[in-house]
Amino acid sequence: MENNPKIRENDSSDYLPEELIAQILVNLPSKSVVKLIVVSKLWSSIICSKSFIDLYLERSLNRPCILFSFLRGNIRTGQFLVLPKLNTKRRRISRFFGYDPIEDEYKVLCMTVLQVPSNSGPVVSEEHQVFTLGGAEKKKEAAWRMITCKVPHCPATQGICIDGVVYYGAWSNSKRKGSLIVAFDVRSEEFTLVKLPDGVEIYYDRDSELVNYQRKLALANLSYKEKFELLVLDKQEWSNISVMVPSLKDLVGQDLFYLRGAISSGEFIFTPMHSDWSSFIISYDRKEEIARRVELKGIKDRSPYMRVFLNHVECPIFL
Repeated sequence: MENNPKIRENDSSDYLPEELIAQILVNLPSKSVVKLIVVSKLWSSIICSKSFIDLYLERSLNRPCILFSFLRGNIRTGQFLVLPKLNTKRRRISRFFGYDPIEDEYKVLCMTVLQVPSNSGPVVSEEHQVFTLGGAEKKKEAAWRMITCKVPHCPATQGICIDGVVYYGAWSNSKRKGSLIVAFDVRSEEFTLVKLPDGVEIYYDRDSELVNYQRKLALANLSYKEKFELLVLDKQEWSNISVMVPSLKDLVGQDLFYLRGAISSGEFIFTPMHSDWSSFIISYDRKEEIARRVELKGIKDRSPYMRVFLNHVECPIFL
C-alpha cells in the first residue's frame, strides 16, 4: 500500500515544536500574523496567547515608528470592534482609551456633558461609564458600567495612556476656568487631579497636546514662535524644557506649529497648524541644533484632522 504524500506532509507539520512556530511567526508583519489564525487550532492558540503577544511586542519595541491615523479601527488588520450603544440620551460625549498592564485589560472611558444654553451657568461632566474589552468570557458580560467620579471637571483635550493611567486636559467647569489635568487609573477606575504650575493654561483640543516624553507625561501648547515650552511631569513635580528651533519659518514658510513630542532617538517632532500640514513634518535634533523637513509621500486622502502618534510599535492584539 502506497503512502499518501499529502498525509505525510500534513502529519509532519503537526510535529513542528510550538517554540519554532512562534519564532517563525514573530518575524512576520502583524497584518500577516492575524490572517494565519485560520491555519489550525494550534496556530490560533499560539498567536492568541499572551506569551506570543509579549514576545512580538518585545521585538517590535526595537523598531518604533511614527503612526499617521486617518481611520477609526485597526488599520493593520482591517478589523473593527463595534461597542454597544452608550447608556445616555445626551449628545456631547468625551471618550478615552486605556490599557492596564497589570490585569492585561483594555478599557474605554466615556462621559457626557450636559448641553445647556451659555447663559445658564457652568456645568461639568456626568454619567461616567467604562467598557472593558477582553476575551470570549468577558464578551458574554460585556456592557457599559456606570462609575463614580468625585472630581468635577469638563474634558478639554485628547487623552494619552502611560503606564496604566489615562491623562487628559480639562477645566473645572464648562466656562473654561481652572485648568487642570485629570488622571484616570485604568485598573482601579478612580479619578485624581494633577495640579498644573501657576499660570499654565489648558486650551481646547489640539491647541494643548499631552504627549509621552521619555515615558513621562508632558504638556505642549501651540507655539506662535520658534521657541517651544514643554512641561514634563516627573514624580509629581513639573519641569520646563525649552526647545528653540532656529529658522523654522524660513524652513517651511509658516510659524504656527504643534510640538508632538520626541521619538526614541531624542529628536522632537513638529507638525504645522495649517491645512496642508499632512504633507510633511519637522524633525529637530536638539543636541546638534539641526531641523529637517521630512516629506510624507504615498499618503492618499490627506486630511487636516490626521493625528500623529510617536514611537508606535506593531503588535497583534485580540479584543
